[in-house]
This record gives sequence, C-alpha cells and structure tokens, in this order.
Amino acid sequence: MMRRTPMRRSRVRVGAAARRRIAEGGPLAKHRPALSLDAWENLKRHLAAASDGACERCRRRTGRFDPEHAVERSKGGADTLDNVWHACATCHALKSNPYTYGRLLVTPLGDQRFDFRTVIGTKQKHEVTSHIVYDRTRRTWTAMVL
Repeated sequence: MMRRTPMRRSRVRVGAAARRRIAEGGPLAKHRPALSLDAWENLKRHLAAASDGACERCRRRTGRFDPEHAVERSKGGADTLDNVWHACATCHALKSNPYTYGRLLVTPLGDQRFDFRTVIGTKQKHEVTSHIVYDRTRRTWTAMVL
C-alpha cells in the first residue's frame, strides 16, 4: 500500500522565530509589514482593473496572473502600488531567470511607473536586449531605443 504524505497547513515554511512571534500575537516577519489577506485581495483586484486584465510588461491577456514585487519584500520592498505590478507566468519566471538565459530586471520609478529591462550575459557584464517603460496611470508603454 502506498503511503501518502501528510497535508501541510501552510504553503509557506515558517521558522522558529516566526512561530514564536505568531504565538505571542505579533507579525510573521519583522521590519516588513505585510498586508492582511483582505487588503492583498483588494490590491490584486486593483492591479487587474488598472491593467485591463493584461500583463503590465508584455500585455498578454491569457493565462495566470499574479502580483509581482519589483523590489522583493525580502530586500525591503513594500506591498504598494508603486512596487507591485501585474505579471503573467512567463514574465514572473523571467524575473528569476539566470542572466545567461535572459533575465527581467524591474525597477520602480515611482508614481506607478516601472522600468522593464531584459538582459543577457552575467550579473557583472550584461547586454540589454529590450527596454520598456510602463506608466500605469496613463496606461502607456514606451519602448526605449537600444
């Protein structure tokens, strides 16, 4: 008979320090205030409406979309409209691609504007293969000449 692995209660691994903070009624992470689940759902709905249901980089309208942080929360990024963009699964994966395969670098410019650069090479020496500036408030994409 095949044994089943037990179901996990959470998809996120929680360390001992975080478990202690939660047990004491505190936040999961220190110095990085997270949105409540309701506020996160509201942010997702706002992003979907603001982008007309399309990826804010490649404008794809089909598939799965997720909010993606331009500056990761682990590196001090916040859950704000100036740091979160609406990403399709392909663009989401490009953000963590190795530089040798082509990596998406996203820089928040403030006022809900983002700078998307696709680079190839190494982290120290790379070549920009595409450069797009997106303005969510005006809904404009500007391809920069390379």
